[in-house]
Amino acid sequence: PAWGTMDVKVVDSWMSMMKLPNQKFAPLWAVGFEVGAGYQALIEMILSSSELSKFRYVLTVEEDNLPPPLGFVTLAEAAYEGDWDVLGGLYYVKGASGFAQAWGDVTDPEENYRPQNPRVVGEGEDLIVPCRGTGMGFTLYKMDCFRKIAAPWFSSEANDEVGFWTQDLFFFNRAFKQNVPL
Repeated sequence: PAWGTMDVKVVDSWMSMMKLPNQKFAPLWAVGFEVGAGYQALIEMILSSSELSKFRYVLTVEEDNLPPPLGFVTLAEAAYEGDWDVLGGLYYVKGASGFAQAWGDVTDPEENYRPQNPRVVGEGEDLIVPCRGTGMGFTLYKMDCFRKIAAPWFSSEANDEVGFWTQDLFFFNRAFKQNVPL
């Protein structure tokens, strides 16, 4: 989803990403929506499409991220090899705090969404930060996630169930509350 117009450098970055060989790729846009409403509308539309609903993954990219050319391929390979349901490309919150968009300590028995520092779990250049949630600025989801978790998947509005969340943590909280491991 995008609030309005985007710099051509952003769109060029997205369209220049390498795609998986011999796989379908369909860029979709939700312009003029509030972010949570835009994601909700897109996933509903994808799931209702006889063709798009057959895709294995959906990649979310937001207007303030410029993914590297191999970013999508790298995420897809890592998600497939590690059997990850959700895998986010590491990026940081804007501003002075600048912490990673990796939320919640998975070793804590209490549900939490505190920022986690990147730490190496794999070998070489593989960097996986196990967490309870990630931002959506550059994140790959298995389509099955949206079949396992009851809608709504995304909301940025305050409600009695969770208080105020941005759309990304709303999704992960829904999965946690519905006992859907991701």
